[in-house]
Amino acid sequence: MESYSSQQGLAGPASNILHSLGVHLPVSLPHVHRDDVVEYRLFPALQEDLKDETAIVQTLEECMDLYLAHLSPFLVDYIWQSQPFSLHAVGPDTSNNLPSHLFGATHFGDNIEDEWFIVYLLHQLTAAFPGLVCSIQDNDGNFLLIEAAYHLPRWLNPDSSSNRVFIYNGELHVIPTPSNPSELVTLPAGVPSIQQALNLVRGQDVVTLADKPIRDDIHKRINHFPGKIKDDWHYTHCYLPVKLGVVLRHKPTLIAPAVQTFYQRDPIDLKACRVMKHFPPEDMVMVQVKFTRCLYAQLSQQKFHPDQRSGWKVPAQSNPRHKACDLGMKLAHGFEILCSRCTSSSADGGSSNSEGSIEGTSGVRWQRYLQSLKDKGYFRDELEGSKLYTKLLDSAKKFYQETTSNISSEGTSGIGHQVLQILQSVPCDIAAWKAAERDLPPSQDDSWLNLTPEQLDKMLEKAAGNPSKSKDKASTSGGSANDDPSMDLDAVTKGIKTFVDKVSSYEGAEFPKEFGGDDDGGAINFDVGSFEEALENILSYRRAGPDDDSDDSDSDDDDDFDFEDGDDGEPVGEDAQMLSLMEQMDRELAGTEIGKSFEKEPAETDATKNQSPSQSQPKSASSEAAGGSRGPAGAAATGDEEEEERPVEVDVNLLKNIMESYSSQQGLGGPASNILHSLGVHLPQDEDKDT
Repeated sequence: MESYSSQQGLAGPASNILHSLGVHLPVSLPHVHRDDVVEYRLFPALQEDLKDETAIVQTLEECMDLYLAHLSPFLVDYIWQSQPFSLHAVGPDTSNNLPSHLFGATHFGDNIEDEWFIVYLLHQLTAAFPGLVCSIQDNDGNFLLIEAAYHLPRWLNPDSSSNRVFIYNGELHVIPTPSNPSELVTLPAGVPSIQQALNLVRGQDVVTLADKPIRDDIHKRINHFPGKIKDDWHYTHCYLPVKLGVVLRHKPTLIAPAVQTFYQRDPIDLKACRVMKHFPPEDMVMVQVKFTRCLYAQLSQQKFHPDQRSGWKVPAQSNPRHKACDLGMKLAHGFEILCSRCTSSSADGGSSNSEGSIEGTSGVRWQRYLQSLKDKGYFRDELEGSKLYTKLLDSAKKFYQETTSNISSEGTSGIGHQVLQILQSVPCDIAAWKAAERDLPPSQDDSWLNLTPEQLDKMLEKAAGNPSKSKDKASTSGGSANDDPSMDLDAVTKGIKTFVDKVSSYEGAEFPKEFGGDDDGGAINFDVGSFEEALENILSYRRAGPDDDSDDSDSDDDDDFDFEDGDDGEPVGEDAQMLSLMEQMDRELAGTEIGKSFEKEPAETDATKNQSPSQSQPKSASSEAAGGSRGPAGAAATGDEEEEERPVEVDVNLLKNIMESYSSQQGLGGPASNILHSLGVHLPQDEDKDT
């Protein structure tokens, strides 16, 4: 079964053997192999009497037009990072046992929000259209489960989740596995077929709705839509050729491919920028350009000096117009590269086709799509022919033309055709552009580009669902979050011991869920001053009270190993073997210097043990040599004088080693910080260790 699953629906030795035996196992949805690509499948509830493939495809296209019309208010003005949301009909695939559906794939590039926006769109569609079931995954697999990893049941993992995770009725659904033999009648034990999974999700026999914590994790990522669409826009001034301003005003979404082309330029692309045939630095105007935050960050952080032969010159950084001129120069180079990737002959043919597609939109599908827009209130009750109605209609035509013809699949050459078409067909009034410069609103503040370490920590805590409340409590109370110096140390050592004692599987270490559990989400209130003072007290052998003695430590150490005794009081079986191994280890370590590396309890004489705190005096070297407290087996003698055997301070050594490991990471990620952060401990950076 593992060999068959690893084939991911392709031909292989396992499938060949099974098929020759007449065994046909269900096929899981193909895995996404391309990086930064999200694939989604929409399964409408089609009539069962549809058998003809042509009729099925036609019905799917009708459904697609309805879905796009429903999503048009969100999609028309949305600026995609790389590729837009798109769908096309897929007929029944009997070889892979896939029912008819609508398929789409979007390359989201560096903007992960595009992927989650598609998740939001699928939730909206399934909530609006009864019977519609959707699945979505990327190269990481079921990333929806990854987002809710802290709340998944133990049985749900990448191997058991095939064909079990869907979006239905605006919620996440997970098909459970049978927990007892009686459920085998209704629930599949192995990988269900797609049709079987769809029937279970749509049916009433089995509850497939995911648990509320899982659904809440998904909703946290998509609830900020659609408001986040406009919040993610960034408006700034750019000093660029008036022809480029015309292109961006006519179609603002072209900003994305231009930035991506400039961002991923190569030396061959820069050859076209020596002459700047289409966008030379002539008839320059100041224009307000709309970016997404991701695109603006990519463009503004690029260091680029134009070729002297291009004629572009950027003023010094002290000049107030430096940023606008620098951004305009980069945009012009990006659009120049786009136009250079299509030849003149192909540009002419492409522009005529584009003009016919946009201006002469017609056909049954377009009329059906237009009627769906009217039914959904897309035109806001505007009169036909009004200025706003015409603007909305043009936007709908451009969106429909892009979606149905899938121009993005043609690569940057198809986008270059669109740019050249706009340059040829749209008039340019430079006087009007010059006059509009006086009324430009100011550029938006871009201080969001810079994050402080505190802001980054808050973002990470919020993303992990474990916001730290200890600092807020400390600030409101006016003092330290923890007045007891030993409380934090006990919590750290207890947490690490609990983590070590936790039995994990071969799949990796697991952190105990029972650790923490307070209102702070298990976070430990860590006070720097208290920690340093307590650690200094321990390492300098200053005892906390007179009642501590070595006998308690010995008894605690003995309790760590619960050996089973025989009739004569001696360990038997595996316990005896373990005890023998431990004694052998002690003998081997006795001849080494490793014992000196451990922190031990301070030496005390019998007289000082019984003294009160007021009577205790500092020990002399002779009194320390005369002491006789008990110690563990294997303590080594140094030189001619045999050192007193003292119990090892286990907690002190634990804290010392974990702090040394944390300090050696120098602020970077590592095993010590990962374990501590998972236990809710957030140590400050070691800023004092600079020399």
